[in-house]
Amino acid sequence: MKARTIIACAGMVLFVVLSCLCLLPLGSQRTAAEPLQVQEQDWVTTWGASPVKAGDSAGFNDQTLRLIVHTSVGGGEARVRLSNVFGARPLVIGEARIAVRSSGADIDAGTDHAIAFNGVRSVTIPPGQFTTSDAVRLDVRPFSDLAVSIYLPGPTAPATAHPLALCENYVAAGDVVGAVQFPAGQTYRRWPFLVSIDVRTAAHAGAIVAFGDSITDGYGSTIGANHRWPNFLSHRLAGSGVNLAVVSWERPAILGDEIRARAQINEEGNRKWRELRYCSRCDQVFVERN
Repeated sequence: MKARTIIACAGMVLFVVLSCLCLLPLGSQRTAAEPLQVQEQDWVTTWGASPVKAGDSAGFNDQTLRLIVHTSVGGGEARVRLSNVFGARPLVIGEARIAVRSSGADIDAGTDHAIAFNGVRSVTIPPGQFTTSDAVRLDVRPFSDLAVSIYLPGPTAPATAHPLALCENYVAAGDVVGAVQFPAGQTYRRWPFLVSIDVRTAAHAGAIVAFGDSITDGYGSTIGANHRWPNFLSHRLAGSGVNLAVVSWERPAILGDEIRARAQINEEGNRKWRELRYCSRCDQVFVERN
C-alpha cells in the first residue's frame, strides 16, 4: 500500500478521526454473514516514540531501566527496537526482558520473557545505528501496558531518548531486569533507547503515524493517563472495528519545511520518510501543522 499523507490542523482532531475511517479499503470490512477465516500474520508497530539526543542526561551505568509503554493494537508475538542513533559510543545492552505491567513498576510474572537479538541475550549497538529484537511469544492486548526492562552494564553517556514520555519510567541499580517487584531508585519521564514495539497480528492491519509537536505528544495532559489525541484516535478506530495502530511520532523540530526536507522522493513521486525506519506497516501519515 502506498503511503498516504494527511495535513491536519492541531485543532481539528475530530476531522482527523472521521477522515481516518474513510481510508480503509473496502475489502477490510466483513459482514456478519461472512465466515471467519484463518488470517495471515504480519508485523505492525503498536507503539513508538521519536528519539532525540538527550544532551542534558548524564547517561546510565550498571543500572536497569523499566520502561512503560501503552499499546494500540494487540498480537500474539512482540519485538522491540532499541536505538543508539544519537550515541557517541557503542551502546551495550547486557540483558533485556518484556512483560505485561501489573501496576506501577511491577510486572505480571507469568508474562515475563527474555529478549534475544539474533539468538543472543546481549547486544552492542554501534553509534548511529538501531537494532530489532527477535520475536517473543507474548499475548499483547490492545490498550494495555507493557514493561520493557533493559540492563546497561557500562556507562552510556547521554542517551538517545524521547524527552516527553508523560508516564513514569523507572531506574534501579544493578541487573534487576527479571524483578517482578521492581526496586526503583528513581523515576524517569523519558523513554531512553526504546523507540518502538511491533506485534504480529492480522496481515490486513496497519499503522498510522501521527507526526507533530508537543500537542501530538500530549503536552499538558495527565501523567500516566494516555490522553494524547492519538490515543483517543486509536480507541475511536477500534470502536469502529478498524484494525489500525496509531503511533505518535512527535518532535518539535519536524514541523513545516523541515519535515518536508526529511522526506525522500523517488521517481514515482512516493514520499519515503526516514523517521519511519523504526515503524512496521506504517502506511498512512498525519502531519499536525499549527
